[in-house]
Amino acid sequence: MAGSPKRLPIYSILQIYLVSILCLQYVVADDYCKATPNATPGPQDPPLPTLPKSFQTRIEANIIDRHYTMAAVEYVDDDNNRAALKMWKNGVETDVFFDYDNNQLFSIVDNMCVVTNLSSDPNTVIFGGGDTPPGGIPHVYTTAGVLHFAKQFGEVYQGKATIRGQQANQWRSCLFWPNVNANFTVDYYFSDPSWNTSSTMTAVPLRADVNGVYVIAQIEPVSFHHVYDFIDFRPTVPDDPSLFETPPGVSCGGRKKVRDMPKLKNSYYYREEIISEDSQSITQADVWYNYDWKLVRYDKRAQIAQAPYWNLNPITEIHDYNTGVAYAMDNVIKNCTIMPIENATWDSTFNGSTNYIYLRNPQSLFFLDSSYSYSGQRKARGIDCDVFTSTRTDFDNSPTVFEMYFLSDTWYASDNKGLDQTTIDIPIRLTVTAANDEAYPTIYELYDFDQEIPDIQTAYDVSRCYSDMDKIDFRITFPTTAGELLNEFRAIFIDKSIQLISSLAGTLSLVRITKAEVHWNDNNVYLIATLLDKAPPIAKFRKQAGKIYQYKNAMQLQGVQDPASCAEQCDSSDQFTCNSFDICAGKQICSLSQDYASDGSKLGDSLECDHYTRVLNTRVDQEIALNDAWIILTDQVVKGTFQFTILLDDNTKQVFKASDITSDILRNPNRQASKTALQHFTGSANKEVKGFDDLILTGMSVDDCANECLGEVIFTCQSFEYCYDTGYCVMSQQHPDERPDLIQASDHCDLYTRQYTAKFTETPGVTVLSASDTIYQNIFTDNQCAKLCVDYSEFDCKSFDYCPNINTCFLGKKTCI
Repeated sequence: MAGSPKRLPIYSILQIYLVSILCLQYVVADDYCKATPNATPGPQDPPLPTLPKSFQTRIEANIIDRHYTMAAVEYVDDDNNRAALKMWKNGVETDVFFDYDNNQLFSIVDNMCVVTNLSSDPNTVIFGGGDTPPGGIPHVYTTAGVLHFAKQFGEVYQGKATIRGQQANQWRSCLFWPNVNANFTVDYYFSDPSWNTSSTMTAVPLRADVNGVYVIAQIEPVSFHHVYDFIDFRPTVPDDPSLFETPPGVSCGGRKKVRDMPKLKNSYYYREEIISEDSQSITQADVWYNYDWKLVRYDKRAQIAQAPYWNLNPITEIHDYNTGVAYAMDNVIKNCTIMPIENATWDSTFNGSTNYIYLRNPQSLFFLDSSYSYSGQRKARGIDCDVFTSTRTDFDNSPTVFEMYFLSDTWYASDNKGLDQTTIDIPIRLTVTAANDEAYPTIYELYDFDQEIPDIQTAYDVSRCYSDMDKIDFRITFPTTAGELLNEFRAIFIDKSIQLISSLAGTLSLVRITKAEVHWNDNNVYLIATLLDKAPPIAKFRKQAGKIYQYKNAMQLQGVQDPASCAEQCDSSDQFTCNSFDICAGKQICSLSQDYASDGSKLGDSLECDHYTRVLNTRVDQEIALNDAWIILTDQVVKGTFQFTILLDDNTKQVFKASDITSDILRNPNRQASKTALQHFTGSANKEVKGFDDLILTGMSVDDCANECLGEVIFTCQSFEYCYDTGYCVMSQQHPDERPDLIQASDHCDLYTRQYTAKFTETPGVTVLSASDTIYQNIFTDNQCAKLCVDYSEFDCKSFDYCPNINTCFLGKKTCI
């Protein structure tokens, strides 16, 4: 308010009365005392105490001539060239931080910070400063310098004294400070070495008593008397860097940027825990972000039962900024709603001039920009962090302090994701505090922060948002003998395949190629995946009910009955880029426009019409229909243009070129099957027999495959592999019991072995055929022995004995009954 007096910070008041610095003209003070810089100690005088370079102490300052008392806590860290002072007067706290390395002083009152140049600030008189060393950067004085106690001042021993009940030695100095035109004596009191104090030192400072005069602008000298008591003096500083750093929740505008803030990569995953002390709540979320793919996913629990979920279940939302579409999935009910991305979401930025939204870049997702400055190191969750601070007005329409904690460069994180074993410069915590507000900050704890590109198949799967009618399952064949390389390069093969399909098939959004997997044998590699239909066009537009965009129609269509049909016309228009439309369902009129009007400022009211405006700022050319995308993809494979290269570890290149594509496959993840045919087989999950693929059938269920094996007439089918994700049925005349060394693990298929023991009744612990002439050794299962009996032709084998302890099989002509 104009005319109101300005309150000086406490440290300025202390400075004025401590060393009598007044910003007025001075005349020379009368001689109050005479300095004795060359005083010689008497033979019985105790030696001057040896003081540490670093220390901490509490101070009580009694400014007697002004009738007030101040309290302070002082820390001087000479090793790290820094100091800090906390002072209290009339219940108001002032914190002062001295950054000598960077010539900065920070003074904080009521969470408001002022930054000044340390070399020109008057506080350097009490805390160092004075003469400037070479290079122009002031250096914190030793303790003797801070207390103005050293031999060059000519201290004279005064004898014994008692201070606060403690035995002490007293010295006196006479000082004249021409820069403040003051002449005064300082009586120093140090504890007597025979007195045991709380410190490890034999003599600690107890008091400084200052008496003198100063002269102001040709006026008579003015007397002053200050008494400073030093309490709990210690020759060390706490091992806590935060004591010398500006406190959390305070932003110091104009602070020098002595360290660049780390830059986030274009892709990352993290788990966050949001702590709000105001609401006494903790919420969690998992976030996947890829700026290059323009995709964001976050998993959380709904906090309010509202659209589109209407419950509080765990949810997944995937935002596709290629199309402006959000996929909202309930992870309990397993339903999905396809809708526009709202401009109120945390990952979007609203462009007010053109009225569309776009994806925040990797930095702005956390509101990181050039306004941040380095605030020093603090601990978060016991981790050393470099803290960067900014005061922003673009978060909650009011000044808000953002503090981002990055992992210190002396630490590293070893995560359990991706290929990189260690990560550096990762965010650990973000705190958001309203400036000049006593509310608690909101704390975002960031865990498992990983900046590798996520697996698109698991991170951005929207397949459950589409029915089987909106999908095409397909298989692409690559003739090659290099399949074994994919044991190491499987993920790279899948990623390159998806990227190529996206670019060739009409530039599809990557979320439309899903459930990709790769298989191989000695001669071929097979890519199996699912192609999804385009998102409903209506999901790309935001509705404003009861509004109309008057006089801005580029085209008007008759006979359009609903918003979905009008959105289809707008999205597929090839005459101009349609960015908004009005639908008057009662009149069946669809009006298309090239303009955006999502903020509502250009719209008029209507009782019959609704306005829809596009979420994104351009026409989405990549959203071609499912069948059109399939035709383009098939054409590329047939033409021989579907190929890509993988760079191997030895810097050689492996080319994969597709030769065939088919949609005649069955993808059925359900392993449930009837026992009609399968009762003749024993199943082994995730197993296969390599190299004995006598017949391969596709597009059938596991029951169909079992029936085909039993009914095969060209050869005797002894086993089959069934791949549930693809509907592959691979039959073999090799019985796995005869070559167990060929059985190997499989990611996607199960092995079914012909079960011959079903034809026999087991009688445990009984043998009747030990005298049999037909004996087989090295038989590893009872099923293998049963097969020998069934297939034996020399006589009608009716029973067998199997001894697993000696791996021996005895065949017999009779039963034991």
